[in-house]
Amino acid sequence: MLCILPYKKNLFVNKYFMIYLLSMRKAKIISQNNLLQRKNSRLQSDIDSYRTLFNTDVSHKDMTADMLLNFKWSDPANLTLNDYNDIYKFNVVAKAIINKPARQTWKKRPLLITKSDREKKILNELFKTFSIFSLFESADRLCHLAEYSIIVFGFPGAPETPVDRASTIAWIQEYGQLEAIINTYDHDKLSPRYGQPLTYKIRAIVGDTIETVTYHWTRVIHISRTSKVKSDPYLMDIYNQAKDMIKEAGAGSEGIFRAACYILGIEVDKESPLLEDASEFDLLEDSAKKKQPLMETMIRAGKKTIDRGFGVVTVQGGKLKSMQSRPASPIPSFDTNSGLVSMKTEYPKRMFTGNEAGELASTQDRDSMNDTTRSRQTNFAIPYILNLFIDRLILLKFINPIDYYWKFDVLSEPTAKETAETNKLKSETIKNLISAFALGLGTLVSEKDIVKLYPELFIVPENEDV
Repeated sequence: MLCILPYKKNLFVNKYFMIYLLSMRKAKIISQNNLLQRKNSRLQSDIDSYRTLFNTDVSHKDMTADMLLNFKWSDPANLTLNDYNDIYKFNVVAKAIINKPARQTWKKRPLLITKSDREKKILNELFKTFSIFSLFESADRLCHLAEYSIIVFGFPGAPETPVDRASTIAWIQEYGQLEAIINTYDHDKLSPRYGQPLTYKIRAIVGDTIETVTYHWTRVIHISRTSKVKSDPYLMDIYNQAKDMIKEAGAGSEGIFRAACYILGIEVDKESPLLEDASEFDLLEDSAKKKQPLMETMIRAGKKTIDRGFGVVTVQGGKLKSMQSRPASPIPSFDTNSGLVSMKTEYPKRMFTGNEAGELASTQDRDSMNDTTRSRQTNFAIPYILNLFIDRLILLKFINPIDYYWKFDVLSEPTAKETAETNKLKSETIKNLISAFALGLGTLVSEKDIVKLYPELFIVPENEDV
């Protein structure tokens, strides 16, 4: 511990003590200068980096790193399959992004159209036995959640051996990429399957244990969103927005909680007894905490009264005042991210989030969703799942070769209002045509005659006799 002695009596001591203080001050100044130089150096480095960024051709990773740094987002290039699996399990937005398209695609079951009655009967029985379209929907979701998914057939024989001919199917099961890893590829450049998987290692749950089983490609249907073996996970470019939407919802809840809290203030007149000592204030004669400041005692009493919801606080020459915060609404930011989700899925925003006024989705929204679903059925479900399934059964001689195609049922029935308007228009058209024929022919014609003459103007049910 340093002690400054009287100057006159200890001139020698004080002289060296002052030199010590000056040296300490000089060292501090030098340290601060060095710190400023380092900061300036980093700042200059950042400026040079931005100059390089805007004056030269750089990779997209440089831009991505800068964007992620500013937005505090995860780098999609570093996301793993576990990341996608976790956000799907625990994030309702990510779950909707994956589930909604798959559910809409398989909502109306496809019909297999073929002239072979025998094969059609076999396949329809197979579809019914294994609930095949529900299985396809699940494989669809697993495919979009990762880079691919697979459907495994339970054919007789060792799983790792190829199948030349299949007469029975014991079971059919779908697996995601986390459970089914590509073990080997076909490296023969002369093979028609060059670059395609040869075997898979599948983690199968048997009771309370997990067993790893190798399956040959003939027992597996490989499903990808593109013609490649692996495609980018569907959530890759919307991963951060899905997390942001949950943050915004949580921020709204936190804002409501914060708004319920308050700050208690007290306005005191300059002549108020509240400025006196607590021990001299009449109202506090029986207080157990006379020694604490009077103002603190009064504020505590006011807070307890507000917390209880009842009570009386007497303040002489003062006024208690509760000040509450107003939380910022998360709706605008949430709405922006909802728009990004809509852009990704090509489904109208209200089909995901609904309408704050509780209104039903408009006809335009419904038609837009149906257009996207039809495109998905045509460009993904049929070529990458349905056709692969039938072609594999033909390859393994489970069924005879057939000419076939798939047809999805209509996605939505007309509403009661649309049906009424159609019937009204139909009735008016028939009435006008009957009048026109009566003027030209001099005789009346019946409604059925009009429908037979102009069938293209009317939608007639197949079971209706015209």
